[in-house]
This record gives sequence, structure tokens and C-alpha cells, in this order.
Amino acid sequence: MTAESPELPGAPSGDGLPRAAAGHTPDALFVLDPDGTVTWANPAAHHLLGSPPEALPGQNLYARLTQEELALALQGLALVDLGLPTRPAVYHPTTDDGSTRPAEVIARAMPTGQIVVSARPAPHAQWVLDELSLLVGGGPVDGVVARALAEVVTPWPGHVATVVMRDLRNPGPEAESRVIGDVPPEVAAAIAAIPRGPWHAAVAAHHPVAADTEKVTGGDWTSPLHRFRRCLAVPLPTDAPEACLVLWERNDAPIAMRTFWRRSPAIMLLSAALRQEQLLRDLRDAAATDRLTGLLNRAGLEEAILGIDAETVGVVAVDLDGFKAINDTHGHRAGDDVLVAVAARLRDAVRTDDVTARVGGDELLALCAGAQLSDLSTIADRFLQSLTEPVAVRVPACSTGPTVDLQVTASVGLGLGERADLDALLGAVDLALYRAKRAGGARWSTTDL
Repeated sequence: MTAESPELPGAPSGDGLPRAAAGHTPDALFVLDPDGTVTWANPAAHHLLGSPPEALPGQNLYARLTQEELALALQGLALVDLGLPTRPAVYHPTTDDGSTRPAEVIARAMPTGQIVVSARPAPHAQWVLDELSLLVGGGPVDGVVARALAEVVTPWPGHVATVVMRDLRNPGPEAESRVIGDVPPEVAAAIAAIPRGPWHAAVAAHHPVAADTEKVTGGDWTSPLHRFRRCLAVPLPTDAPEACLVLWERNDAPIAMRTFWRRSPAIMLLSAALRQEQLLRDLRDAAATDRLTGLLNRAGLEEAILGIDAETVGVVAVDLDGFKAINDTHGHRAGDDVLVAVAARLRDAVRTDDVTARVGGDELLALCAGAQLSDLSTIADRFLQSLTEPVAVRVPACSTGPTVDLQVTASVGLGLGERADLDALLGAVDLALYRAKRAGGARWSTTDL
């Protein structure tokens, strides 16, 4: 025994684990039996789990993991059985005080058949996860998706993970993106400045998109992004702001790790979670949306009403003048063309956060939370003015037939009231609408409330 290799009580001997490194490394080291029972731990294990190293032997390390993490750990141990080290992965073992602490973990086999586990705190991974928790579903990232995110944001050798968010659905020079990740400021700035990158395409297509850096930068070899060979953009199942996880492969990435994401369970899991979330979102949207006009239907309107938290609500009710005559004279396809055009003009006339819906055959409605009567009259004037532009309809009723310009008018009822009395307000607005219609249409009228 030499001074460079002191004997550690209970430490394994031989070439399976360097004893000097085991005693002085800042990483927590554990020697496990195949069933996860700890047979030895170094002093740094205390900082990770809270237990003194002499108290850990006999404990089962796997028992400190959630069922989801344990399943991922057991999958990783398949590499250990082949004599290969696992790649870095983030787990959240439970500490002695009941809290969890993110740790980057690598495991490899010993000649004795036991397993050496190396763990170090993973503050960067946890920081990115905390950021993502504000995006994915608006709540904490947990379960299997969280584990997949943890694997990706603690990237493989030769890789860097970033998250790009904001304005990804509407790229352009004026778009503002935010980049988080453990990258230099000039790299983050270069990513944010890309007007149309693979992250924009991934969000639009709802599936991962890979691209070479030369294509991302448009061949600008002065870009700091050329320290990377390629990237993979994985859109996250979020509403607003849109977010995309971007994994960058450095030029010095080991050959064995290049395009490893193509066979990564974490990437496949994130993609499956995204597809499932998007499918559920599409189903929810379809159930709440009028298929012809794209406005909300009655079910969607009722759901939107539940989400109004303003004390006052404005209502704009629209009923087309002479719509039956359009259907009778030009056919129902022409009537559909009119409804689509009028719905679009109503959507353009209201404020950004106002809710628009189709509540009947030719009856449209807008809810304006927190509006004043002056806001409602402005919307009505803007909408009626838009109807002075004729509507082009297909005649005969086929997609390739000639078009005819029709002059369309509408009657509009306006009302303002308390959110709690919305049913009474809607009834009063209907009366106002029919007063406008009896007066000849093409005008608006207000309630007596």
C-alpha cells in the first residue's frame, strides 16, 4: 500500500475501483450488488443523500427512486450487462430528509459482478427542468416525461441542450425568442437571431426536425453556431409561449455518439408525449370549434365563458340580413362562402383577446371581457364598415365555378353588463339586435340595460 493509494475501510480492492480516487473525488460513489443493495459508499455520498457513508451499506439504492426512474435505471443497466458504462442520466433520489436532489449518474460493471455508480449534483439540469415546468402544461414537469427531459437536458458527450421559446409559430425579423441553456452568450444570441430555424419548423409540424448547422446559419461560417455539426429540435407540448428543446451536436462529439438521438428512448418518449398532447389538443379544439367558420361553437363558447374573470362583459351579437334569400337564390355553398367571409370580418373587427363564436345558422357572437360601451360601438362600426366590401361566392356551387360578388349586410346588438348576469345580458342583446333588424338592418342597437 502506498501513500497515493490509502486503504479505505470497506472499500473494494483490485482494479475494479481506484481507491485513492474513491476517497477524494467530489462525486458520490457507490458499489452495489445487482439487486441495488449498497455494499460500500465514499464520503461524498453523505452530501448527496444525507447519510454517513458507514450507514449506507445494506440499504437499497433503488428504493430511493420513483417507479418511473427505476424503470429507466433498469433499462440503462442493460448496457452494464454488456460491459459498457451507461451514459449520463439525471435521477432524483430521495434524501434522508425526504427531499429529492437531482443527480447526474453513470454506472459501470466491476469484475466482481457488482456495479459502480458515480453520481454528482446536476444543478443545470434541474434549472432547465424548472424553466420547462413553467411551460409544459403550465405546471410541474413530472412522471415519465420529466425523466425524458432530464436525460436530454443533461446531454450525451459532445452535445449541448438549449430551449428556444416565444414567437416560434410566427417567425420573422420582428420575432423575439428566448434561449436558455448552458451555452456562451454569443451562442445564445446567435440562436435567438435565426429568423427561421429548425425549431420553428418543429413547432409548426409538431414533430422533431434535424438540420445541419450550415443550413441553419445559411452558410455564414462566421456564426458561433459552427462549433456544432448539427442540431435536433424537439417541440414541447406547450400552449404559450411555444417552446422547443434543441440538442446540439458539437464538432468534437465522439463518432459513436453522433446522431445518437435517432435511437434515444428519451427523444422517442418526448416525441410520443408531444403527439399525444397535440392529438388531445386537436380533439378539444374540434369539439369546441365550428368546422365551417373556425369560430367557437356553443360548447366552446360555454367553456370560454367559464374562463372569463372580468367583472363586466360586453356582448356583440350579429345576425345576417336576408341570409335565407342568399341560400335560396345562389345555393348553400354560396351561403357557406358568405358565413366564412363574415366570420373572418368579425374576427378582424374585435379586439385581440375577445371571444368569437357561431351560435346559430347565421348568428355570430363576440364576448368582450372588461369592455366599455365605446369599445363595443367601435367594434360594431368596424364590422359593419367591413361589410361594405362585397363577398365573392361560388356560383354554381362548386369549387372551380365562377364567382359572383354579393353585397351582404347584418344587424348587430350591443350590450354591457355584469359577468354574473350574463344570461340576462344575452337576452337583452337579442332584443337590441332585433330592434336593429326591424329598423331596416345594416346597423347596430344597444340594450336598455
